[in-house]
Amino acid sequence: MTNVKAFRIHAGYMRAKKRINISRDVLAINKNAALEKFFSELGRHGIKRYEVEIMSIKEIDPLEIKNPKLRKIVLTENPVVYIED
Repeated sequence: MTNVKAFRIHAGYMRAKKRINISRDVLAINKNAALEKFFSELGRHGIKRYEVEIMSIKEIDPLEIKNPKLRKIVLTENPVVYIED
């Protein structure tokens, strides 16, 4: 079984002549998968990949995750994931 890691991504983009800086915690197998998840989340808000400048991406300890839902998923012993075909 593959271990899922926690990553924190810091990025920025321009919107209406203003610089928007964001930070997101994502769960993924590696850095590339974490970036794909990050871009997927931003895409829901109409932000294109080419508009985003990634400033840093680093693996963090699961206890450092800011999002309470993600932290709960990581820290549970037997998380249940529902996948629909």
